[in-house]
Amino acid sequence: MHVDAHHTIEDAGIVLGEVLKAALGDKRGIKRAGFWMYLVDEALAQCCAGFIRSPVLVWDVDFPPAIGDFPTELFEDFFGIYQRARRKCACKVHYGRSDHHKIEAVFKALTIATKENRLRN
Repeated sequence: MHVDAHHTIEDAGIVLGEVLKAALGDKRGIKRAGFWMYLVDEALAQCCAGFIRSPVLVWDVDFPPAIGDFPTELFEDFFGIYQRARRKCACKVHYGRSDHHKIEAVFKALTIATKENRLRN
C-alpha cells in the first residue's frame, strides 16, 4: 500500500535490513569489513560496510533537496538497511557534477563493499 515516499523507502530499507541480518546468521567466517571506491563517469564515491556492536550510518553525501520528483533525503533513510542489519556503513562522495552519477556511484560502491564481507576463503 502506498502511503508516501518517505515511509515506502524507509520500510523497504527496514525489510531488506532484516533479511540481511537473518542471512548473516552468527557471522562466523565473514570478514569484519569491506571497502570500495567506485567511479561513475565523473562521480567518485567510497563506502565501507562492516560489523560493529552498535549500528551506525555515516553519510557524507551532498545532494540538492530533490532529483526530479524524488526527495534526496530518502537515500539516507533507505541506507538505514545497514543499521537494521546491525552493521556499520559509511559513504562519502568525493566529487561529481551529475547527482544521478553520484548516487549511482554510492549504490555501486556500497554493494561491492558489502560483497567484500563475503565468506573468507
